[in-house]
Amino acid sequence: MNRILLWATRLYPPRWRARYGEEFEALIQDAARSSDLCDILYGALIMQFRTGAAFLKFALTLTAAGALIAAAISFNSPRRYESSAIVQIAPAPGDTDDFARYYADTLKQQILSRGNLSALIRQPTLKLYSEDLQRLPLEDVVQQMRNRDIQVQPIAGNRLQISCTYTDKEKARRATQALASQFANGMPGMAQLRASAWERTLHRSDAPPAPQVRVVRSATLPAGSGIPDLALWISLGALAGALAAFTWRRPKPALRFAAFAALGGTLAFGISYLIPAHYTSSARVKIAAGYIPEQLAGFSPLPPRQEFEEIRNDLLGDENLARMVEQFFPDRPFEDARQRLRQAIKIEPANDYRTVEISFTGSDPRKTKQAVDHMVARAMESFVYRAKKQSRGNPALETIREAQLGPHLEVLDPASLPEDPASPDRLLFAAIGAPLGLLLALLVRRRPAAPSLAPALAI
Repeated sequence: MNRILLWATRLYPPRWRARYGEEFEALIQDAARSSDLCDILYGALIMQFRTGAAFLKFALTLTAAGALIAAAISFNSPRRYESSAIVQIAPAPGDTDDFARYYADTLKQQILSRGNLSALIRQPTLKLYSEDLQRLPLEDVVQQMRNRDIQVQPIAGNRLQISCTYTDKEKARRATQALASQFANGMPGMAQLRASAWERTLHRSDAPPAPQVRVVRSATLPAGSGIPDLALWISLGALAGALAAFTWRRPKPALRFAAFAALGGTLAFGISYLIPAHYTSSARVKIAAGYIPEQLAGFSPLPPRQEFEEIRNDLLGDENLARMVEQFFPDRPFEDARQRLRQAIKIEPANDYRTVEISFTGSDPRKTKQAVDHMVARAMESFVYRAKKQSRGNPALETIREAQLGPHLEVLDPASLPEDPASPDRLLFAAIGAPLGLLLALLVRRRPAAPSLAPALAI
């Protein structure tokens, strides 16, 4: 057995054997046991990787292995496929391209509304986002679909490209085709409603025709593998391999850093539960320009940006804030409650100021929804008041306003009832706590071990 143990010593680096080889062989011959073979082999492996050239080869090997493993994992991760369709918007005779784009924008806002996307998700023939709906409320899934998975982009020649991304090729194509069909089928309905209102209010049958919309390219079946960003996966795998090599060579510092990072992330995650939860309710209203025949009205409406500023100033004005304080925070000091309201209310424009996003953040989910309902109603009232003021003394304008043929507000998404808190983001807390733990590990120096008195006492 000693021969095998002596042979195992040859696995140690030459420099180490030149310095300690004779003493080590003598120790093996005097006191070694067969069970020491594993310890000798492990020690040889450690000593080999402590040399610069060997460790570099080992680190490169682990880095390459990590990249290959990550690439293999990426092929098994959920894939995402994008399907697209193109619709053509042809202006009606006598209309301009701007008027056609107004119609298309109106349809776009209706199709991307919360109600329409919710109906699309729940269609039995599609069954979209089944797994997401098991862990997320429908409102969050709709928001994700609208912001991440659906794109409606104008392209050359009065065309719109509609695209939808999903984890299933066929469902991506069918969802895209459904959206394109809604564009094509929605325009005649808008024209019919407008013609009916025109005849009922103005007693005229020459309502302006709506533009013609047709699907010039049906939804495509996505091609390609749909694999997520392969370069990102390979980079992360290579980084993990390099970290594994560092851990192998410096196990104690690596474990120390890992322990501090885990401790920092855990503490930050726990601290997030001490922070009061806040919920956000939101709604979207559209500033619809409508159609006012110049020969009847003789005036031009406010531009969308100026109309947005009017709505924003009214909702954040002292009068509206005083009403909200009285309705929602009657027990708090007035100035403190008004200041909190200014911080909790957000009025933001979208779609070139044609859409107004109204949101409110508070600690009570029901109160947040009620606050947004109040602000939407207030915006509608103030808009109607300004429209009445503009049309005063002009019977044609008053008729157009009452029939909502002219400028008016449309509620695209009513106020939502939040189910999950918007803040604090506990995962973000943990993500911030982990690097802070690493920083603490760098700052905290380990105390040197106290000198032992055992050698002196043994003399």
